[in-house]
Parts: sequence; structure tokens; C-alpha cells
Amino acid sequence: MPRKVDQSEINQNPPLLRSPSFPISGKGEVHTRRVEKLKGKARILLNNAGDPLHQLELIDTLQRLGLGYNFKLEIETILHNIYSKTKTNDLGNLYATALQFRLLRQHGYHVPQVSFKDFIQSALEALYTKYPSGTLYKNDGGM
Repeated sequence: MPRKVDQSEINQNPPLLRSPSFPISGKGEVHTRRVEKLKGKARILLNNAGDPLHQLELIDTLQRLGLGYNFKLEIETILHNIYSKTKTNDLGNLYATALQFRLLRQHGYHVPQVSFKDFIQSALEALYTKYPSGTLYKNDGGM
């Protein structure tokens, strides 16, 4: 049979997690102001990050934390600017190219796979020129 819970027990042992919309004894305003202050700092970081790779990493981090909806306008503006410069915006490495490709695709931008394939092709060509084809293949015996 379930035990009857007294109201005084609830007040003495509050749950560890409460809904942000349910203020705890007037502290809701303090938390709301702190959240707004932190959002403002994040907006400043997003807007002042001049490097496209740094902007993409910030967007990725905010989305992975589940906070991207708070910065929807800033994210869309940054991604639109990056998308409009995709022809001239060579990020220079596979990580940056993959991150740009994924974020733009996730936000509905048409990014052809050709840009990704071009990067891989140029990386392979650089590898082939650095190492002759005989050194890339090593036969350890076998036949």
C-alpha cells in the first residue's frame, strides 16, 4: 500500500531538478537574468568569431548542447554568409570541409557532393605527388 506523503516532507526534500518555468521561492528572476546574460555572451561570441571554421564549431557546439533554437537568427545569418562564399571559401582541411558540408546540409542548403569530392581528389593528388606509387603499396610476402 502506498505511503501517504505529507506536504512538509515535500517542502523539506525538494526535487533536484525543477522545470525552468517553475520558479523556486522567487529565485526564478535571478536565473532568468543569468540565462539572458549568458545568451548575450554567446551571441557576442558567434558574431565576433571572424574565422568561418570557428563560427561553424560554435554553431555545432550550440546545436549539440540543444541550445541552437535560442540563436536561430544568428545561425541562419552565419550559414547564409558561409554558403554565399562556398566557391571562394576554401577551409583547407577535411575536418573543416566536412563540418561545413554537414551543417549547411542540415539547415537546408544545397551543397553538392562535388565540393567534398574535389577536396578528397586534391588530397589524393597531393599524396600521390609526395609519395611515388611504388612506396604506397607494400607487399608483405603473400603469393
